[in-house]
Amino acid sequence: MKFDQLVESILVSASGPTVIVGGIHGDEPAGNIAAKSFKGRSGVVVFSDINKTGHRRLKGVDPNRHFDQDDSLPEEDKLLEDIIALKPRLVIALHEDDSTDEVYAYCSPGMKDKLQAVLAKLDVPLAKSAIGDKADKGVITDGHLPTKGTLERALRKRDIPSCTIETPSAKMFLEERVSIHKKVVESLLNII
Repeated sequence: MKFDQLVESILVSASGPTVIVGGIHGDEPAGNIAAKSFKGRSGVVVFSDINKTGHRRLKGVDPNRHFDQDDSLPEEDKLLEDIIALKPRLVIALHEDDSTDEVYAYCSPGMKDKLQAVLAKLDVPLAKSAIGDKADKGVITDGHLPTKGTLERALRKRDIPSCTIETPSAKMFLEERVSIHKKVVESLLNII
């Protein structure tokens, strides 16, 4: 086991809450709806409705491309501060991708096996690649994802374990996308 994976394993077994984030992009409703369904669950903190515009952009910028940047939005700064203060065992971000017909995820290296096991139980096609990165059984750990300025990159920089789940929004009904997000989150909550 590599040192960074060992450190991450220790962090994942920590006693902090699991954080679920939905609604960073206003045009990705499935993750937001799914995240809200976990509100009130013991050991879980949910951040939802971050971008209520119904559009990808918030105040003219992509709200998931400016974390840790000089031009970050107050909403990004507040969300990151709140998550850091919680000292979470894991952060699960729920997103949608309109450029694929398959489900995929990217995660901290120490979460790869767990996330692959969860995705394998879904009866959906898993991406072999996404945004130019190769996926292994639907999961990306190396490559350009997470992109600079994303919440996930900011968390990785702070050694906070995270995974981002992407469902295909172009050809899959909203109810199915919500269901996939819920199944993945529920499964992750049961194995961490």
